Amino acid sequence: MDTETVSTAKPEDESRLRWGVERRLVFLEQRLFWDGTVNRNDLMGRFGVSINQASADIARYQALAPGNMVYDTRAKRYVAGPEFAPKLSKPDAERYLAELRGRREGLVEDAAAQFSDLPSAEIVPSPLRPLDPELVRGVVGAIKDGARIAVTYQSFSTPVPRERLLEPHAIAHDGLRWHARAFDCEKGDFRDFTLGRMTGLRRVGPATSRATDDAAWNRIMTLVLAVHPDATPEQAASIRADYGFTAERLEIRVREALAFYFKRRLRLDLDWRTQPSRLQHVILIDEIG
Repeated sequence: MDTETVSTAKPEDESRLRWGVERRLVFLEQRLFWDGTVNRNDLMGRFGVSINQASADIARYQALAPGNMVYDTRAKRYVAGPEFAPKLSKPDAERYLAELRGRREGLVEDAAAQFSDLPSAEIVPSPLRPLDPELVRGVVGAIKDGARIAVTYQSFSTPVPRERLLEPHAIAHDGLRWHARAFDCEKGDFRDFTLGRMTGLRRVGPATSRATDDAAWNRIMTLVLAVHPDATPEQAASIRADYGFTAERLEIRVREALAFYFKRRLRLDLDWRTQPSRLQHVILIDEIG
């Protein structure tokens, strides 16, 4: 008979599944949801388990979610059943698209991929300076160890690069570039320093500042957004759906230190009265905190 043989061992109760088994069963379910198909080789290739273990996992999943997985005798693969409904996990579109982006940009290897049958995709390139892994490691190490570092830094306020003494306590991404959030020993306050503008990092002693002293970093503020008032009712409905509005206003929580980047990315730093709704979909109507 042209079917795939699976283990007949009694599946474990869902509530008592070991972590490793649960990971594999969630993998099965996610493959069925996004790719519509899965087989034992997928489990074997992703987790390095034996064919018997892969068969046992399939049997467990079939017992936990009857009807979700149907064997296609022609394709010799399991496919999602007509009444498929996730039972062990919640599908995450952002997770799926993040892997799509990561694989397209070469950040995720195929062997580590959660999904297999990904669609054709292209990512708009960003003109960024490649980051030196040794420098990034040095910044991260200084954060972990509470160290002061010296770097040669090029800022727009000075014509030539010069040495800066910094005490980093966090890193942040503004949607385009990575920054170190650090105490500037010369200026005596906390600032953002773009990692791509740093060179020649070295440790020069322990930090004397504390992350808890960085008020702008630790203060969370709420930015209240609304649809541009010039948008038509149809456009407004589309904008609300696109930005995830659940009411007339959308509240975004963000660290005060990063609010500038958020505003700039959505053009909220511009006077909306001078910007047509086709260019500025949402406007900032309040800042709380």
